[in-house]
Amino acid sequence: PVVSFGSTLGASITFLLARFVFHESIHKIRSRQLASFQEGFVRDGIYYITALRLVPGLPFFLVNSFLAQTRVSFSTFWTTSMISMLPASAVYVS
Repeated sequence: PVVSFGSTLGASITFLLARFVFHESIHKIRSRQLASFQEGFVRDGIYYITALRLVPGLPFFLVNSFLAQTRVSFSTFWTTSMISMLPASAVYVS
């Protein structure tokens, strides 16, 4: 439980920094690519977050930064990340 909470807290810090501090610089670079994802993330954000979390080898900081640029809510990000990072946490701890 502690590892899962810690990893979710770290992901959330990255998410919040990317959304509120670095939003403009990221948005200038990737605004066209992000526009096509916005509607899907609003409608099916839970499924997209779960899928991105379960892909092995995909760096979490990139996932967190990408998700921060979408319109997915922070509460959806937090709860879905907490649940979907449990399998990886169990593997790393054991």
